[in-house]
Amino acid sequence: MPLARYTFLPWLRRGIANQLTQATTTARAQVNVSLEINSDAANPISKTVSLIGPGDVIGINQKMIVRTDPRNLITDFEPNYLASIEFYDEDFPWRYTPDIERTNHRLTPWIFLMVLKETEFENINTGNRPLSAIKLKANRNDVLPPPDDAWAWAHTHLNEPIDHPGNQPNLGQLNTLLANQPDRGVARLLCPRHLESNTAYHAFLIPTFEIGRKAGLGEPVADSDPALAFSWAKDETGEKEFPVYYRWFFKTAAGGDFETLVRLLQPRDMDKRVGIRDMDVQAPGFGMGTVQVSPDNTVGLEGALLAPTTKRKPEGKFNDASDFPEKIQPILNRSETLIEANPTADPVVTPPLYGKWHALTSKLQLEDSQQNWVHELNQDPRYRAPAGMGTLVVQKNQEEYMRKAWQQIGDVLSANQKIRFTQVAMLASATLQKKHLSTLDDSQTLAITSNLHKKVIGGTNTVHYLIQQSTVPSATLSGAFRKVVSPQRMTAKRFSIATPQNFTRLFQSLNVGKITAAPAKTVPSATRTLPAEVIQRLDFKADALRRIPARAQFEMLVPGKLPARTTGDGTVEIKVGADFRKAVAGLHKLMEVQVAPPPTRNSVAQSLAAQMKQALDPFENFRKRVLAGITKGETAPEKLDQVMAYPDIADAMYEPLVAANKEFFVPNLNLIPPNTISLMIPNQPFIESYMVGINHEFMRELLWREYPTDQRGTPFRQFWKPFGTTSMASMTPKAQAEKLKDIPPIHQWLTAPKTHLGDHNQRQTANPAENPSLVLVIKGDLLKRYSNTVIYAQEAQWGTDADNANRLVLVDTSGQANPDGVHIKNPIYKAQIDPDLHFIGFDLSITTAKGQVNEETAAEKNRLGNANLGWFFVIQEVPGEPRFGLDENQATNASEVKWDNLSWETLGNQREVIDMSKPFVQSLPGSNPDSVNWNTNSADLAYILFQKPVMVAVHAREMLRNLSNPQV
Repeated sequence: MPLARYTFLPWLRRGIANQLTQATTTARAQVNVSLEINSDAANPISKTVSLIGPGDVIGINQKMIVRTDPRNLITDFEPNYLASIEFYDEDFPWRYTPDIERTNHRLTPWIFLMVLKETEFENINTGNRPLSAIKLKANRNDVLPPPDDAWAWAHTHLNEPIDHPGNQPNLGQLNTLLANQPDRGVARLLCPRHLESNTAYHAFLIPTFEIGRKAGLGEPVADSDPALAFSWAKDETGEKEFPVYYRWFFKTAAGGDFETLVRLLQPRDMDKRVGIRDMDVQAPGFGMGTVQVSPDNTVGLEGALLAPTTKRKPEGKFNDASDFPEKIQPILNRSETLIEANPTADPVVTPPLYGKWHALTSKLQLEDSQQNWVHELNQDPRYRAPAGMGTLVVQKNQEEYMRKAWQQIGDVLSANQKIRFTQVAMLASATLQKKHLSTLDDSQTLAITSNLHKKVIGGTNTVHYLIQQSTVPSATLSGAFRKVVSPQRMTAKRFSIATPQNFTRLFQSLNVGKITAAPAKTVPSATRTLPAEVIQRLDFKADALRRIPARAQFEMLVPGKLPARTTGDGTVEIKVGADFRKAVAGLHKLMEVQVAPPPTRNSVAQSLAAQMKQALDPFENFRKRVLAGITKGETAPEKLDQVMAYPDIADAMYEPLVAANKEFFVPNLNLIPPNTISLMIPNQPFIESYMVGINHEFMRELLWREYPTDQRGTPFRQFWKPFGTTSMASMTPKAQAEKLKDIPPIHQWLTAPKTHLGDHNQRQTANPAENPSLVLVIKGDLLKRYSNTVIYAQEAQWGTDADNANRLVLVDTSGQANPDGVHIKNPIYKAQIDPDLHFIGFDLSITTAKGQVNEETAAEKNRLGNANLGWFFVIQEVPGEPRFGLDENQATNASEVKWDNLSWETLGNQREVIDMSKPFVQSLPGSNPDSVNWNTNSADLAYILFQKPVMVAVHAREMLRNLSNPQV
C-alpha cells in the first residue's frame, strides 16, 4: 500500500520456498520437485527436497545489515519510537521460515528483534558454541510479545509505489523494480517494546523458532523437532539462553520526540520588560557631577532585541530629558581643546569619542545642525554603554583577533617596506634633480637628456623625432659634440669658449636658422682623384704580359715615374648623390616631372625641454614603478603612501557579547517562560553602537601592535550569524560575503547629509521608516534536540474547505513549496544562547507579519484585509530515514483520533510491549481512505506506526495579541 513514495509489503519470499503448500511438522520443510527429461512431460521425475531452515543457521553475514535505528552507541534516542533493524535483501526475514502464508497475508519471520535493559540479561561464556549468547532473566511478557504475533513485526519496505490491484502487489512491477534498482528496497524488523526515558538498552537479533535457538547454542537438532515451535512462550518465566546473531547498544533521551517537543511550544506575547532594564546615571564619574534625567534619573539600557510593546526610556530627544550631553561634552573634548591651545602640551586621558576616526570628527558637537550618528552615540549613555561593551569584548579577545588580523596581512608588510625604500630613493633623486637638472636651460636640458628622447612622448611623437624634423642637427645633441664644446675640454679652452652660455647661444642660433652646420665636402671638377689615377696606371699591361710566353733571358723593366698629386674621393654621400642627381635630373627632363620643394624645418619648441624635465620627475616615475609590482584597487593612488590595511573578521559578534554577559545581549531573558515561541524586534541603534565600539577599540589595538592602519577600517561587520540562500549561488564568494554583512563600513556612514544612529542596516528595506526585520524567539528543548529543524515563514491565505472555513491556513500545507517562492521567507540570520534559547531573524516587518487588522468588524474573516493576511512561522521536521512508533500524548478530542496521532496512552495497559491480540482500535472514528486496519498484517501495522515528518505553523497574530501599533 503506497505512502507517498513508500510501499510496505507484509512479506516477500523468493525461490523454491514459495512452493510450500502446507505447514511442516519436521525440522526441515519439504517440497516436491518435478523435472522433465528430454521434454517428456508425460513422465516427469519427481523428488522430495528438504529446505534449509532455522535449524541450519549458525550465523549471518553482518554486511547484510544496512541500518539500525537507533545507531550503535546513540545516547538520545526518542523513547516513544521503536527500535528497528534493516537488511539489504528484501526477503531475508522470511528466507528460512518453514511455514506458509496465513490469513491476511501473515508470515512469521525466522528472526526477531529483542530489546533489553542491562538488568534483564547477562552475557554467558559460549565456549565452543557457534554464536555468542545471553541469558534472559526477565519475564517474557515484560520484554517480548506473544510469539504468534511475530508476523506483525517484519515487513518489506520499497522506496517506490507499487500497484496493488485487489490488495495484491503487482508482481511484474515489483520484480522489475528489484531487478533494475535493488537498492530501492529493504527488509525491516521492529521491536514492539515501549522504551523508557533515560535508560540504557541492548538490542539483540535472535531466532524466532526453537530449532534456530538450539542450532545457535550448538545443541543438536533432531529431524523430529517441530519446525514451527517458538523459542519463547507467552507467560513464560525463569532464565533462558538465546543465541545472538547481532547486537548493539543505545540509550534513550529524557523524553519527547520532535512532535512532542514542538507541540509543547506555546505562542506568547513577549514581556515588554525583555530587552530593556533601568540604568542609574546620576553619578557617572569623570568629574561630571550629578546628572539629571527626567522623570526618575534612570534611563532604559536596551539590548540587541526589544519586545514589540517596549517603550524607550526616555522617549523623544535625549537632550530634552537630561543634562548628560552638556556635562560630558567638555570632558570628551578636553584633550583636543588643550592641544589646540598648546600643541606641545601633553595629551590628557579622557573617555573615548567612539567612532571619531571613522567620522573624521575630533570633538563632540551638541548643536542640532551638527547632529549625526557619531554625536548621537557619544552624548547618550544608552548608546555609550553598548559601545563600551564592544570595548570590553575586544580587550577580552584581543589575542585571538590579532592572530586573525596577522593571518590576513599577506604581502602588505613587504609591500610597505618596498614603498619605504622607494620613498627614500624618491627624496634622494629629487634632491639630485633640484641641484643639477632644474638649473639647466632648455638647450642644456635637451642635450644632457638626449639618450632618453626616444622614450619620451612630446605631443603625438617622440622628442627624438621632433628634433630630427627641426632645424637643429641631431649631431648637436650627440655625446661627441657635447665633448667638443664642453667647457672642460681643451678645445673650448684653446678657443676661449669655455662657458656653458656658448653652447646655449650655439643651440639657439641653430634653432632659429641663424647658422647652419658646415656643408658636406665636395671635389673640384678638375682635380685628379686617387682612384682615377690608379686605374689609369694599371691599365691592361699586366694582363697582356701574363698572356705572352715568358723567355728565360727576358726581363721587362718599367721606367720609374713620380706619381701625380691626387686628392681624396670626397664624402661618399656627396659623390654618390652627385651621380644620382645627374641621373635623376635627366630622368625628370625625360619624364617632365616637377620635383617638390624640400620640407620646411621648424625650430625646436621650448616645451620639449619642460616635457623632458616632467618626464624625469622622480616622484611620478618611482610611483609608477612601485605600483606596477603591487596589486591595487581599480584606481591607482595619486600619491605613493604605505598601504593601510584592515582585516575582515567574519565572526558573529553577538557571541562574545553573550559570553561576557547574556544580559548585555538582551536584558531580562529570564522573564521568557520555558516552551515559548514569540516575536521580538532588532534594536538597530544598539547594534550599531556596539559595532562602533568594537571597531574603535580594535583600531587602537592594531595601532599599538604596529599593524599598518589609518584607524578607519571596519574589521567587524557581522553581528548576527547569517543564513545563506540559494538565490546567492550565482554570486562570487566576495559578493556573497558582502551580502551577508550586517552593517556597511563605518567610514562610509554619511555625516553630510547627516545620517542617524540606526540608519546603517545593510539589510534595510525600501521603506526606512518600517523596521526591516523581526526575530522569532524559541525557548525550549526542541532545537536543542533537533538542531537541523527547518524554520521558515509562509504567507497566509483563507481556507477553502469545510474544515477550515473562515480560518487562515498555509499556502502550502505539504512543506514542499519552492524555498525561494514569493510565499516563502527563509531566515536571514540567527543567534543562540545555550542551552535552549534561539533567535531566528526574518526580513518581515511586524505590520506585514501580523496583517492588516480592522477592529471595527467582529467577523474574523473581515478583520483581515485580503491584501495582507499576515504570515505563519513554520517549524518543520527534516524528512529523513523512516522511523516507527507512537505519539507520547493522546489526542485531546476522541473524534480527532487517526492513525497519525495514535499514542502510547491509547494502548492503555500495554505500556511495555504491544500485544496484537488485545482489543484495540480496529478502525478510525472518521474516514479511512487507505483501508488500513489494526491487527491485520505487518504492512498495515507499518503504515500505522510510521512517523511522518511533523510540521507546525503559528501565525504572527498569535504572538502579537497585545500589540496595537509597534512602538519601536
